[in-house]
Amino acid sequence: MYTPELRGVRIRMPLAMFRGYHIRDQPELRLTTDGFDNWALPFERMYGTDYMVMPEAANNFYKIEYTDDTSFVRRQLYTAMPDGSHKVALAKLGRYKSSHWNFQSEWRFRLIVVPCIAPKPGMFDDPAELDRFISASAQFINGKPLSFDGFFLSIRDEAFSEMEVMLGPKHNSGDRAVVEALLQTYNPSAKLLVSTLKGAVQ
Repeated sequence: MYTPELRGVRIRMPLAMFRGYHIRDQPELRLTTDGFDNWALPFERMYGTDYMVMPEAANNFYKIEYTDDTSFVRRQLYTAMPDGSHKVALAKLGRYKSSHWNFQSEWRFRLIVVPCIAPKPGMFDDPAELDRFISASAQFINGKPLSFDGFFLSIRDEAFSEMEVMLGPKHNSGDRAVVEALLQTYNPSAKLLVSTLKGAVQ
């Protein structure tokens, strides 16, 4: 749908496509795993020198909710408070779309990466350290660039054997030849399908 002249591909993967990692509780950072034992990234990647991944990186696929209520679709995520503090509404981030898109029946995987400085053990119990943490985080919120442009997760090798690639309804023989060659080189176990709308879309 989003490719020129409907000549692209749609890639289907199994729901459990990411590699899972065991994450132990980190009481010194007030991190509890709430019984999850199959997180999509290892603990050492959850905290960097200038970022923190919110501790919800397990079983994090969710169904999009479609609505005509603009207060959900266009909600304000960030608010600078009069006292200099910051309010960020992350709970509903990326969960709503206009009902015009209802036909997509979309599911998403959400990974929230928050700009901050690396937390220290006991930081949340030390007012001075916590203040330094918040002040440094505010610099990133106000425009200081992060040290990376993208954040990637690892896919299980076994998941590739369940991959399905569907050709767009207006693909031509050359498009198919390119996709077949790519699959033969990188993932010969994947299935190649043709859209049922082939020949029906002008």
